[in-house]
Amino acid sequence: MKECERFIELLRKTFGDEPDGARLAVKWFDHEFGAYCEVVCWYDTEDEKARDYAFRCENEMPLTWEEGSVSSFDLSRAKAKFRLGTIVATSWALECFERTGENPFDFLRRHVEGDWGDLCPEDKEENELSVDEELRILSAYHLKDGTKI
Repeated sequence: MKECERFIELLRKTFGDEPDGARLAVKWFDHEFGAYCEVVCWYDTEDEKARDYAFRCENEMPLTWEEGSVSSFDLSRAKAKFRLGTIVATSWALECFERTGENPFDFLRRHVEGDWGDLCPEDKEENELSVDEELRILSAYHLKDGTKI
């Protein structure tokens, strides 16, 4: 939860406060591995400023937690095979990244570029079909300490 609140602060620092018709919030979800939260931007689809703010938050989100960072996860720099939807991470995964000092966005970039990581050949083949059909895409990677995410 604290990571989400911190991320909201970083979004506001990067893009300014939400315009009328848009609101950043933390939303909780149940999952078979436990509950997780993510940052969402609720916005009025009829309000152009609110819609633009939400799309900027999604497409130009900061790349690092560093204070004053101007870096962003810019898909124009990646050779993206598909458009990312909502990006979520469990607190466990975030703890693993913090422990190893690795940047989760490095793995996200690999994912969006079609490097599925440590999947079996059948899952990799299924991902290629899923890209074309806009279905769920899986990836798995090993961190420096051997932890599989």
